[in-house]
This record gives sequence, C-alpha cells and structure tokens, in this order.
Amino acid sequence: MTNRRQTNRLRALWSAWLRVDLAGADSPTSTSTIASASFLALGLAALTFSPKDYASTFSAAHLSFAAIWIGAAALADPESLSRRRADRLLLATAPLGALERRLAIAVRHGLRITLLAIGVGIGPAVFLAATRGGSFTGSAWHVLATVWIAWLATLLTGSIQNSSDRFFGRSGGALALGVVRALALALLLGGFATCVAGLRGTPDDLPFGGAWVDAVPTLWLARLAQGTAHTGDGLAVLAFTASVLLIALVARPAEGLGAGRLGRLRGPLSRLEARLCHDPGELGVARFLSAQMLRNPAFRARVLPLIGLPVALTILGFDSESAAAKVAAGIVAAFPAIFLPLVAALFRTDDDTAGWPFQTAPIDALEASRRATRIVLAVRLIWPLAIPLAIALVAFGFLAPLPALTVALFGAALGDWHAERIGQRLHAVPFTTPEGSSDTGEALTIGLLLAAVAGVFASRADHPVGLLVAAIVVGLRLRNLANGAKTKEAPS
Repeated sequence: MTNRRQTNRLRALWSAWLRVDLAGADSPTSTSTIASASFLALGLAALTFSPKDYASTFSAAHLSFAAIWIGAAALADPESLSRRRADRLLLATAPLGALERRLAIAVRHGLRITLLAIGVGIGPAVFLAATRGGSFTGSAWHVLATVWIAWLATLLTGSIQNSSDRFFGRSGGALALGVVRALALALLLGGFATCVAGLRGTPDDLPFGGAWVDAVPTLWLARLAQGTAHTGDGLAVLAFTASVLLIALVARPAEGLGAGRLGRLRGPLSRLEARLCHDPGELGVARFLSAQMLRNPAFRARVLPLIGLPVALTILGFDSESAAAKVAAGIVAAFPAIFLPLVAALFRTDDDTAGWPFQTAPIDALEASRRATRIVLAVRLIWPLAIPLAIALVAFGFLAPLPALTVALFGAALGDWHAERIGQRLHAVPFTTPEGSSDTGEALTIGLLLAAVAGVFASRADHPVGLLVAAIVVGLRLRNLANGAKTKEAPS
C-alpha cells in the first residue's frame, strides 16, 4: 500500500511537470518548440539529401546539428532561473523522500531531452530510410544516436553553465553564455551554409578537407548507427561519453538559485561613465542602467546574440575575395547601429513598480535617462565592440589591419550617433515599464541607411581620403560624447 501511494505521488509530480513542459509557452520542450525544431531539421535534411548511399556522412551532419542546436538552446536561457525556482518550490512541497526526488528529477530531465532529440532526429531518419530502400533499421539507430548525442550535449553545456556561474556569478555568467550561444548558432548555420554541397558526398568533399572529420565524435556515432564503423569507433564513443560524464561530475552546480550579487560597479568602464556624466542624478541613472543590463535576464541573454549572430553569418556567408567583400565589411561594422533599436526594445521589465526610485527622486529622471542611455550604450556596447569587429574582419581576410580598424571605428561612430538619437526619443526610463521605453520602427529604417553609408565608406577605407573622413567623424563623435550635446525633448 505504501509503495502504491509513493508511486501515485511520483506520477502526480511527473504529470504536473509534463503539462508545464509540453504546454508552457516559454518551455524549451513545449510542443511548439519541438515541432519547430523538427521542421527545421526536416528542411536541412531535404537540402543535404543525396540519392547516393552516403548514409554515414548524412547522419553525422545531422547529429552535429542536433548537438549544437540542443546544446545552444540550453545555454543562456533567460527563463531557466525562474523555472529552477519553480521546480524547487514544487519539490519542497511534495511529500517525497530524498531518493524519490532525485528519481523524479532524473526522469523529468531525461524525458525533456529525449522528446526534443526525437523531434530533431525524425526528419533525417525519414531520408535515411529512402537511401536504404525503405529499411528503417538505420533510421531507428539514427534517432537513438540523436538521443545519445543530445544527452551528451546537454550535460556538456550544463557543465559550462555551472562553471560560468562559479567564476562570473549568475549575472555575468549569463552574459558570457549569451556570447557562447551566439557563436554556437553562428557555427551551426554558417557551417551548413558553407558545407551544404559537400554534405551530399564523402568527408573528402567538404571545403576544409576530410582529414579533420575523423576526429568529430558525431561521425564515430553515425558510422556505428549506420553499420559502417571503423576500427576503434566504439571505443572512441565510449571514451568521449566517459569524458563528458566526468566533466559533468566535476562541474557541479553552484550553491543557491539566486541571481548573484552584482556588487558595486567598478572598473575602467564605470570610471569612464562617471567622468562623462554631468551630475550625480545623471550618474545615478547610468548606474541603474548598467546594473540592469547585467542583471535583467532577457537583456543579458539576448543582446549579444542579437548582434553577434548576424555578424558571424555575414562573415561566413561572404567570400573575402569577392568584389563585394569591402561593402560587406562596412555593413558588419555597422551592425551595432543597425540593431541598436532592437537592443533598446529590450529595455523593459515585468515589474510594474520598477520605476519607483525615479518617481521620488529630486531630479528629472526622464531627461537624465536620455543622456545616460546614450552614455551607457556607447561605453558598454558600441565602442567596445569596434575592436573585436576589426579583429574578425582581419582574421577572415576582408580587410588589412589599418582599413579594418578604420571601418570598425567609423561604424562605432555611426552607432554612437544612433544611440544619441534613440536616447533623445525615450518616453520612459529604461527597464521601468513592461512595454519598453522607445519606438523601433523609424529607428530601424535609420539603422539600415547607416549600414548603406558604412558599406560605401568601406569601399574607400584604404584611401587617404577615407582615413581622413573616418578620423574627422570619430573625433567629432568622441568630442560630442565627452562634452554632451543638449538633449532634445521627446516628440509628443
């Protein structure tokens, strides 16, 4: 009787979790999310399908897609902290023992990963059956291999997240993981874009040659699943699995589920903010905005991927030897200016009472926030991004070092001008209203025009006249930032 009662309690807990996971709008394993991932995997399978019997290469490519896609989905999830808190409350009130709770958690996480992996693996499995004359044996093994690699990817990304929380705190760690997530998605989409033709053949047909492919774990697993295993593939898969499990055991979760204490803002960027602000009220608003950029879950998880993913896709999608390479480099440098309206659209909060400090402050908070927003965006986002953008343009062969730096600084100057304009048109203090504090329609149009200007400039960036123009524009923008242009009233 006792065992039956305990089984009913576990069943009730699993039932509640299953409803939340499958029906929740923000859940990474909701039915809509699984359907979207399945449709994307099916589309990629159709693009890379070949009637030739290259089942191992085809299977390995889509196992790699599943690993990166599912792993990236687990990184920097802005709602993960809220879900963990809700799960902790649900478990704390459940009449279960310690062993039963661990069993419940293990089954729940296993089911979530398995459902998403099956959804991603079904599309390629259908095409694998076509290459084998309708036999579903290889297809079934591919789905099982997808579940296997999804488990390993989730364990590995969980270990990365735990380590990031320990070293940077939950707030700084989430911002860092947002960059990792953007790079992972860019690698996924850019890799498929450059290798799509080679995926229809053997590993030797890939653009980068086939020697390095033998070191990819997904190829070992794919050859095992399709019955074409090489000597040592089974041991290699077991060794890789053991390594991931060992990393997961070492990188245990940090204690507590709090967001982490941000502490006092220090460092050169904070000192620069203090120097640029005109009065204590303006500095107070700037400190509030800087803290919210680090602590707000939605902002810190999405802002860098919002800029980094288009940058990576553009760099990977253009041939650095083509005639349009310089124009593409200018557009890449202007991406912070292009997407700045979308960044400003993230200046929102779910807390309706977040603006109470400014309602009682003896300053004009809205007027102070207009200039403080420009200062914070310039100091913490726009100008710091110029250096990594210049390095990326040089590393991928788009421009020589001096023209790359010139184009990146010119793009930052355009972004700084756009940030000032967006700040002037704020209708609320950022991070104090649920609907955001700025309008994006007109600003997006201006961002696209700035991208065109940057593209035209980049085509002449290596000319002395181009260097002179960049020096003048950058100098004027830095002088304007230091002196502080008089802010305009927001349009009614």
